[in-house]
Parts: sequence; structure tokens; C-alpha cells
Amino acid sequence: MQESFIELIRSSAKLGASDIHIVNGKIYRRIQGKLTALPQSAGISSSGGQEMITDLLDVDEVKTLQSQGAVDFALTIDDTRLRVNVYKEDNGLAAAIRILPNQFPSTAELHLERIARRLSKSIEEKTGGLVLVTGTTGSGKSTTLASLMDCLLGQQPRHAVTLEDPIEYTFRPGNEDSLISRRELGRDFFDFSEGIRQSLREMPDTLLVGEIRDEGTMTAALRAAESGILVMASLHTGTAPGAVERVAGFYSPERQPIILQQLSQVLSVVIAQRLVPADDSRRAIHEILTATPAVRNIIRTGSTAQLASAIVAGGNDDMITFEKSAGQSLRKV
Repeated sequence: MQESFIELIRSSAKLGASDIHIVNGKIYRRIQGKLTALPQSAGISSSGGQEMITDLLDVDEVKTLQSQGAVDFALTIDDTRLRVNVYKEDNGLAAAIRILPNQFPSTAELHLERIARRLSKSIEEKTGGLVLVTGTTGSGKSTTLASLMDCLLGQQPRHAVTLEDPIEYTFRPGNEDSLISRRELGRDFFDFSEGIRQSLREMPDTLLVGEIRDEGTMTAALRAAESGILVMASLHTGTAPGAVERVAGFYSPERQPIILQQLSQVLSVVIAQRLVPADDSRRAIHEILTATPAVRNIIRTGSTAQLASAIVAGGNDDMITFEKSAGQSLRKV
């Protein structure tokens, strides 16, 4: 690994950058959502950028890159954890690097304490359930999942399994008797749906799925939730009602009524997340949908257009709109 890359990470982390892009010899950083080119990157040649990227790869990652055109992996520089995506593009190799916070916020800082209590209760009662954390790319879904998992592990001895691509955060359960099995795609398992099925034999209390990307993974997650495991996963949708529609969209129209029936029975919470400016940083705001009997009926009948109204009326059931969440966040800054 080149010293210039290490210094790039150190300086970017100090500035609070969330992402770094290396493309065609140019380097860009994203700070508070704004992408800017580094002036000094003008002196880096295209071949120099290629060498910087190539030096990050091991033998297995090179093989994956050659066969699939892209590869994901994690790195640690000093105490800074990185999620790296190297991919082929018109001028050779490029890299997109996410700088992960050294510490993720607590559920209290995210204003998700009441949701965490709901999830803890479902584990204690062994009712299982499905928790979906949704949002656009870069909205902090992984951070919120990590915060929820960390909270659950710290409350009492529990067994958790995570399926990640790649492994990102380090959990620090307050109770050392908690057990967590971290599994990475491409190293410890090779397909999310099969990884979920394997995890059932490991008898976890809770299962974290880095991202649900296809019908097979969704089906496996629903079945795991039915079995009494609390399944927490991320989806790429902008709103909580959109997550329900996204789940149905994985399936053909003739299968959707069955899937919505199944989803209505296992869904616990949907947390949609956005990052908004706050002073010199960004803060997460949420739209939260909880599975009350009325919400389950809406999902079962496929009347998803009614979910937005259910959220507005569901304050007593821990639901909240983005607008109210933003106001709550500002009051507590």
C-alpha cells in the first residue's frame, strides 16, 4: 500500500470526508455531501492512480476484479475503517472508498431508543420479525443497523450473526457474554440467500443482512423472520411505504399477494433514513413505520398508498414522519 494513499486517508478522515473517488488519475472527496476535486491530484498521472489502486488488491481480489469487473473489500488505516469498491471503467481501474466513522452513534443519539426497546422485546419473546432500514446510497443505513445491533448485544447475552459485503463496523457489546459471528461475502459465504439459510442452523437471536438485493435473499429473510429470528436488513428505497412496495416488487404480479400476506405477518419496523445539514455536519432524520394491526391489514390487502396516512396518525405507536423527525433532531442539537 502506497504511503501517498495512507496520507490521503488520514487527511480525508481529519476533514470529515465520507467518500473518496480515484478516477483517471484524479482524486475527489465528498465532505458534508459536496464532492470536490483535490487540487494536488492534478499532479497524479493516470498510471499513478492505477498503481495506487492496484496496490490495494490482494491475489483473490484481483481474480474477482478480472472475472466480474468489480470487487468490494474492507481496509483499515490506523483506526479508520474503509469500504472499498474497485471497478473497471473506460480508462482502466477506478476506486470508490467509503470512510466509516470510528464510532457509530448510539440509538439515543439517533432517537431510536423506543424502536430498540421494541426489538429487544421481540427477541426476549422469540417472536422474530423483520426490520428494514431504507434510504438512498450514502444515507447511513449501515450505521443505523450497526447502532441497533450494538444496542441489542449490549443489553444482555445474545447471539448475533451478520452477513456483510464487506464487514464494516466493529461492535463493542457492553456485555462480554454476547456472541457475534461476522461473515463476509466471498470469503465466508458466497450468496446472501444461502448465507441466511446457513445462519438458521447457527441458532442466532438476531441476524443482520447487509443488503437485500434480489428475490432469493428476500425470500430467505422472510422465512428466517418467520422462524423466530429477528432479521435486520437494508434496502434501497427513499420512504418507509416504498420499502413495502420494493419487497413486493421483487416478485411477479401473481406472487405478490402471497408475499404481502407473509410480509404483513413478520414485519416489525421500517426505518427510512435521510441525512440533512446540521451546523458543520449532517444528522440523520427518519420516517418510521411500525407494524400495528392496522398497518398489517394495509400491507396484507396491498393498499400501500394508505401507509403514509398511517404513519401520520401513528405517533402513539412510535411512528414518525420525516418532518417531525427533523424538528425533533433540531430541538436536541
